Amino acid sequence: MEIIVKDQNKITVLNMTDQVSGGQGTKMGTAYRLETGQVIYVPDNETHS
Repeated sequence: MEIIVKDQNKITVLNMTDQVSGGQGTKMGTAYRLETGQVIYVPDNETHS
């Protein structure tokens, strides 16, 4: 599995390892893969502080 990180115009692809997947976090939205293969991200409506 891969994690894709976009920071403004820079895109980084990380391979899933214990070091990459470890830690705590907060759900920010949901990603969907369309029939065309395109992946879209839908942010949650909650405000995160």
